[in-house]
Amino acid sequence: MYLLLLHLNSVTSSQNLIRNLLLVLGIFLIAASLRAPITGIAPVLEQIIEQFKLNASQAGMLTTLPLIAFAIASPMAAILAKKCGLEVSLFIALVLIGIGVVSRIIDSATVLFIGTAVIGVGIAIGNVLLPSLIKRDFPHKVAVMTSSYVLAMGIFGGSYSALIIPLAEYKELGWQLALASYGLLVVLAIVVWLPQLKQHTMPKQSHVPGSTQSKIWHSALAWQITLLLGFNSFFTYIMLGWLPSILIEGGHSAQHAGALQGAFQVASALPGIVLIPLLAKLKDQRILTLSLALLGALCSVGLL
Repeated sequence: MYLLLLHLNSVTSSQNLIRNLLLVLGIFLIAASLRAPITGIAPVLEQIIEQFKLNASQAGMLTTLPLIAFAIASPMAAILAKKCGLEVSLFIALVLIGIGVVSRIIDSATVLFIGTAVIGVGIAIGNVLLPSLIKRDFPHKVAVMTSSYVLAMGIFGGSYSALIIPLAEYKELGWQLALASYGLLVVLAIVVWLPQLKQHTMPKQSHVPGSTQSKIWHSALAWQITLLLGFNSFFTYIMLGWLPSILIEGGHSAQHAGALQGAFQVASALPGIVLIPLLAKLKDQRILTLSLALLGALCSVGLL
């Protein structure tokens, strides 16, 4: 009986280890799907404009669609999580991203715009709910897990941007197949995440964005943080969307411009390894936050 109990404990421990490994791998693969599908467009934007004869307004709308989707879909993510659970909601996010990415293989400007909007909705859901899942499942390692998944976003997004032009030129695959190829990683993320659907866990109130009391709407601090993060995201995605075009206009090749945009993404993610754990320990984060905001402003001025 004692040996049987030891065996059962060993089996249970092994199962828990595998379950946890799949969970962590799934989190990183989801993170890898939350930036590259929209930042990968920028290095090939000139080719897209040429092929579909887009004007400046249409090109601007293509790069802005994900931000509009973020604004519309983000508040709905909490409602979805309450109804379906975090695991299922993140699965839905991956499916939406996958559909949008694969649709780029279709030679249609309309489909490209619709697919980009669908990707934006999926990424918005993932951006809102993935931190909630980390807070719930890794309550004592929130800083480490958060900095790690932010780094994964930067590395995968940056690598994809750097490789998109060489991939498009490889055996003349073209920009459409190059963009759609990221669907392979999204499909892998979906497959790895499938075991989590068995959990179908309804999130705790405190871990779901939007579940706090209504008084948060009257909190000055909440509005300050919202504006700070909003402007930061706006600046980041504007840079990611137009940096390659600015560099190409300045005389850089499309491949070099894509590589520099990729380097920008990786460079913006690397400080998170230090800053996120540091911020968790600081009592007053205002000086550091202001310093980082000023550095971001200087970066944009440097491109003028």
